[in-house]
Amino acid sequence: MSLADLSGEILTYIITYGSVALGVTVLLAALGVPFPSTLFVLASGAFVQQGVLDLPSTLAVALLFVVTGDSLSYGMG
Repeated sequence: MSLADLSGEILTYIITYGSVALGVTVLLAALGVPFPSTLFVLASGAFVQQGVLDLPSTLAVALLFVVTGDSLSYGMG
């Protein structure tokens, strides 16, 4: 499985499972897993524009997960 296949699967998970899939992705990226999190955040913005995701819940969940990931990363250091 290549990184392009993994990115495609994660984008599918974001469409299927919503904001939580985005949150888990940015959490793992904040912990150091090499995911292209900027791509996923931009794609989620496009999904919000298309009406697939809800803006307030997507922002809240993504912010919560990225702050948690950064805090955990800081704690590990």
